[in-house]
Amino acid sequence: MEETKSLLEVVQKVQPEVLIGASTVAGAFTEEVIREMAKINKRPIIFALSNPTTKAECTAEDAYRFTNGTVLYASGSPFDNVELNGKIYKPGQGNNSYIFPGVALAAIVFKAKHIPDKAFLLAARRCAQSVTVKSLEKYARLYPRLKDIRELSVHIAID
Repeated sequence: MEETKSLLEVVQKVQPEVLIGASTVAGAFTEEVIREMAKINKRPIIFALSNPTTKAECTAEDAYRFTNGTVLYASGSPFDNVELNGKIYKPGQGNNSYIFPGVALAAIVFKAKHIPDKAFLLAARRCAQSVTVKSLEKYARLYPRLKDIRELSVHIAID
């Protein structure tokens, strides 16, 4: 592939299924880039993980609007729900607040001196399993509700 500085060109040539942003460059995922992702993917996956929201690569609203709601979206900071075509989308916030409380609880309760990498994989799996099909289909929610974090933490600790 020829060298380029254009994300749009990279997306067109590589045709990725997933875009992950951690650049802190607000707007790096332009309308054209997001629309191209939707053109080449039935369900494009876009994670705009930069914090705070003012530095996110794209907003939740832009991601849903420019893909006509087909995107699987998560951000590093909270975004408001998005209403589009009569449907409400609830963007996920992909951050460590889902995993670390449960891992820390287990470490304290079991007096662990070392936490193996496998513990984080198990925690991530438990987190993913806690998202219901209904929640995914109805709201395109990729993460559990933050109000459920206490219960999730207990399950992670038990695992």
